[in-house]
Amino acid sequence: MNITERYVQRFLLEGNELIQFEAFVHSSTNAPVTVTIAFYDAIGGAIKTVTGSTNSEDYGKAEIYVQSPALTRYAEARIEAPGDAYADISIDKVVLTKVNSSAYVAPEIDLDAYGLPLWEGNTVHDEPVMFFAEAGEAPTGKLLHAPNRILSVKSRDLRTLFAEGADYIIDGNKLTLTPNSAIAYTKDADLPDDLFHYYDLTDIRVAVTYTHDGLWEGPEVASKGDRLSRTLAKLRTKQQVRIVAYGDSITRGLNVSSYDRVPPYMPTWVELFADQLSKKHGYDNIAIYNAGLPGATSEWGADEADLYVTPLHPDLVVIAFGMNDFWGVDGVRFKDNIRKIIDKAKAAHDDTEFVLISSMLFDPAYPNDGKLDDYSRNMQDYRSALLSLEGQGIAVHDMTAISEYLYSRKKPKDMLPNPLHPGDYLARWYAQGLVRALE
Repeated sequence: MNITERYVQRFLLEGNELIQFEAFVHSSTNAPVTVTIAFYDAIGGAIKTVTGSTNSEDYGKAEIYVQSPALTRYAEARIEAPGDAYADISIDKVVLTKVNSSAYVAPEIDLDAYGLPLWEGNTVHDEPVMFFAEAGEAPTGKLLHAPNRILSVKSRDLRTLFAEGADYIIDGNKLTLTPNSAIAYTKDADLPDDLFHYYDLTDIRVAVTYTHDGLWEGPEVASKGDRLSRTLAKLRTKQQVRIVAYGDSITRGLNVSSYDRVPPYMPTWVELFADQLSKKHGYDNIAIYNAGLPGATSEWGADEADLYVTPLHPDLVVIAFGMNDFWGVDGVRFKDNIRKIIDKAKAAHDDTEFVLISSMLFDPAYPNDGKLDDYSRNMQDYRSALLSLEGQGIAVHDMTAISEYLYSRKKPKDMLPNPLHPGDYLARWYAQGLVRALE
């Protein structure tokens, strides 16, 4: 289409939605065309404006990737001629996509079974295992515990059942593939150390359900109810509780099966946490808001808290940054950023309480730029920084220590769909630890 000087289109939105805006535009003067997304609240008040531009002599593509602020009810996309000079603008298309907002797909798993603490009991549901062949030996994979009974071994999507004896045999906590096994495997020499090729491993994991007599020997997953007394009191008396999960792509849910729209469609850890909390306390007046932004750092979190957290006046804020920080943010700066988020939230609502999640560790085989020690040190410093903030009204769920222990017992690639994100299994550790914290 051709327009003169200015084009405006309105889109209905809710708060904390991921938005991908694209427009192919061209001005008659070949000068840059300004493209903006403006967000408004329910009474038409302006909340935030994000600007992009294009200056291609042909049709130039302008892109804006952003998250709508918490109180958003609609947005306006604007395309404007450059400067004060008159210019015709040609537009090939304008598309605003709500990222990952396709139709809900019911989970193909037992949510109650997935809510059972992985560090307790004698039954493990769908523990992921990847089989590796080393030095010409038969492919093997490890379980966290030595099973006394295998209940099932299924494909990653839980739709194919494999048979003991025909596809695998058991020796302690080690499973070994038979010569004619239908289970896929890889070789250590073929393992990728970069993000892109990591996805080639997605479909060669299996999910093992088994019983065992072992004990959890990793870090304690502790109740923090004494530190979160206000939130716990509301849960016990079945009052409305408002929770904001504020973090990066791990919080948003990237690579959990429901987010990726693949079976078995397990909910993200934020959704799983809300479901388990509601069942535990026997009511559903628990509102949870996912304010996780892929690519976000703790500095972004500190800068934007007044847009994504404080307007909701939450009773509890779950803060989970770190995986995008370790490349260049030290522990001192990280702690300062988290402290700013806490201070802003409490300035708006003094009764707000917090759970700080120390991020799971990345696959140590991933960084191949010679700075692994620096990156690992940063992650451990973040954990120490969060623990130093713990006190009345502030608790820590230590996924750093939990993932470190799990990686010492199994290969990280057993559990990671890519080097920086948890799959369904590790996401359960996030959710279950939060539920335990509120006991």
